[in-house]
Amino acid sequence: TTYTISAENFVADGENGVPRFIGAEDGLASWIETPENVDVLARDRSTVTYSINVPDDANPGGYFASIFFNSETSDNSLELSIESKVGVLILLRVNGDISEAATLREFKTLTDQYTYELKPVEFTYLISNSGGDRIIPFGELSIQGPFGRTLYTEIINPNKGNVLPGSNRRFHTIWGEENENYESLGFFGKAEAQLQDFHFGRYTAILDVNLVNSTSENLTVEFFMFPWQLLTIIITTFITALTIIILTIRKYRHKLQTPSYMDYLNRITKN
Repeated sequence: TTYTISAENFVADGENGVPRFIGAEDGLASWIETPENVDVLARDRSTVTYSINVPDDANPGGYFASIFFNSETSDNSLELSIESKVGVLILLRVNGDISEAATLREFKTLTDQYTYELKPVEFTYLISNSGGDRIIPFGELSIQGPFGRTLYTEIINPNKGNVLPGSNRRFHTIWGEENENYESLGFFGKAEAQLQDFHFGRYTAILDVNLVNSTSENLTVEFFMFPWQLLTIIITTFITALTIIILTIRKYRHKLQTPSYMDYLNRITKN
C-alpha cells in the first residue's frame, strides 16, 4: 500500500482536548520535511524519517502539528473509493522567554448534583491556559467525611493530558467504581448495595492542582450522601419494633390492673 505523507497544524477544539486541524500554511507544519509517500507491504512496517527546520526568527513557545499518512483504495466495479488516514502528533517547544500562566477555573460534580444514594460520585474540573506553551496539570483529589477525616485520595490526570495555550480543557475524575447495574436494581437490591458500601452525611471533595512554576491552586465542592432506601428500611424497622414494645408494655400494665389478676396477686401474698 502506498501512503501519501502530509502535515497540518492543530489547535484545541472545545474543552475536551480534541485537536482541530487548521492547515499547513505556516507554523510547525510548514517546518516539517518528509518524503512525499511511503510504500508498506501487508503485515510489514516501514520507517519514515522526517526533519524539522525551525526558523531563526521563530517566537519562543509551543507549536503543534501532525504528520498524516493517507491511503486510498478504489473499486472500479462499484465506483467506490475508501480513504484511510492516520496521524502522529508532534508537540514542539521553541525555548526562550515563554510566558506561563494557567488557572483552575471550575470544580464541581459532573451534573451539579448535590445528593447521592451511593458511590460513584463523578467530578469535573476546568483548567485555562493563557500562557505560550502547553501545560500538563497534576495533583490530587481527596474526599473528607462528615467529621473531617480524609477517606480517599487519588492522583488526577494520570494519562498526562495537555492543555494547549489559549485554550480551556475539562478533565474528569471519580470517587468509587462504576456500577452499571445499580439503576436496574429494585428497592431492596439498592438498599443491600448501600449497606455494603455505607456512606451518610455531608462530604467535601478537595482538588489540589499543580499548574505552572510549581504553583498550585485548590477548590472544594460539597455533596451529601443519602442512602434513602436503606434508611427507610432502618427507620421502618425501628418504628415497628418500638410500636410492638410499647403495645406489649401497655398490654402488660392493663393486665396488672384487671380485678381478677389483682385478686390472684392478693391471694398469693396472703398465703
